[in-house]
Amino acid sequence: MSTNLLIYVEGSDDEKFIKDFLFFLKINKFKINNIGGWNKILNENEKLVIVNEFQKNTFNGGINLIIFDADDDLNKKNVILDKIKKESNIEFETFLFPNNSESGTLETLLEKIINPKNSTIFECWNSLTSCIDAIKSNNIKLLSKPSLKSKIQVYNEVLLPSNSTNQKKALEHKRDYSNSEIWDLSSKNLEPLKNFLLENKK
Repeated sequence: MSTNLLIYVEGSDDEKFIKDFLFFLKINKFKINNIGGWNKILNENEKLVIVNEFQKNTFNGGINLIIFDADDDLNKKNVILDKIKKESNIEFETFLFPNNSESGTLETLLEKIINPKNSTIFECWNSLTSCIDAIKSNNIKLLSKPSLKSKIQVYNEVLLPSNSTNQKKALEHKRDYSNSEIWDLSSKNLEPLKNFLLENKK
């Protein structure tokens, strides 16, 4: 019998992706808690809840995982989480998107695991951002270029039939990552996460 995994993630987008990937890996015994932003773990009340859940899961023979974004500084995020682990006397393993060795986010990873046959869609996106850069250089004020989150959503959305239902399916928390026409869950870019999850399910 596989060990129970208690996984803490930052948001509903991470929760949906991790859930789909766990099923892809045929890991079925898990619980995912979405805390609504990694810095919630710094709040004493929120942290107390997490610490209690981790301690209970460890006592019951489970394994605790934290899967967050590395954001702009992978090392800084690791230092913060290691400090919490030591101060709270809890056990958990950490994986930081995109690959546990570079700074970035879930979207950084998603950009690399699209179905390769759809890569030309990103060429269109790159043309858009280049155009926006050109407009900015002509002193026409724009607030900002579209975000990486927007890039991933547009990629997913244009590959679905055009209607309101499918537009909603492109939203972060509703995407179907098992759809191989859109996503490649066998991508080598998922090897670090795959290995992390498989090693910790034992």
